[in-house]
Amino acid sequence: MGIETLFVLVLAVFAKESIPKANWVIAMGTFIACTILKLAVVSGKSAVPNGHNFARDFRIDSECWLWVGAVPCTMCSKKLSEAGWTTSMILANRYYGIILLSFFATFDIFFKYFSGNISWIIVVTAVGVMLRLNLLQIGIQYCSPLVVMVSL
Repeated sequence: MGIETLFVLVLAVFAKESIPKANWVIAMGTFIACTILKLAVVSGKSAVPNGHNFARDFRIDSECWLWVGAVPCTMCSKKLSEAGWTTSMILANRYYGIILLSFFATFDIFFKYFSGNISWIIVVTAVGVMLRLNLLQIGIQYCSPLVVMVSL
């Protein structure tokens, strides 16, 4: 956490956009605060009860890279919105990717669990994916990519 705010600004620099100093301060502050929090957890000096060995479990895993991958997605969604695409047009294309990635990630167990859990799959899809992404896309439409990444 925190690196995606810096990544937004780095991409903006490569796109030759002017970036206010306040945005750099916000991004650096977010990154430093997240780093301090992570170091507190890793060193065992956080409010987490004793007995958890977070230092052993600490690693940069795939979730970290997913957050960094959210930056280009957010910036592309913003550009599409500025180009006149509606929220539903953008989300329709995002859903294709989500459906394909989800299917490939769960291919080995998909058919085994699908029939017995169809009602939960529909509920999670509607509330956990469609509603959340719809609200996120509306936020992307009205906010800068930096504000979106800090909010996430």
